[in-house]
Amino acid sequence: MKEFEEALKKDRARLSNAGFDWERVTALRSLGETYLEMGDFKSAEDHLRKALEYAEDGRTKAKIRNLLKTITVQ
Repeated sequence: MKEFEEALKKDRARLSNAGFDWERVTALRSLGETYLEMGDFKSAEDHLRKALEYAEDGRTKAKIRNLLKTITVQ
C-alpha cells in the first residue's frame, strides 16, 4: 500500500505542475492506472475520464478507452 501512496503522491505533483495538456494526460492516466491496481474503480474511472478529455491523439484516446473498458467489466 505504501508503494501505491508514493505513486499517487508523485502523480499528483506532476499533475499540479503540468503546463501542457499532454503532461496532464500522462499524470491523470497514471493516477487512473494506480487507482485501478488498488481496486478503487471509481477514482480510476474519474481520472481516466479526465485524461480522455485532455487527450488529443487517437492512439492515446484508444489506450485510455481500453482502460475504461476494464473498469466496466469489473
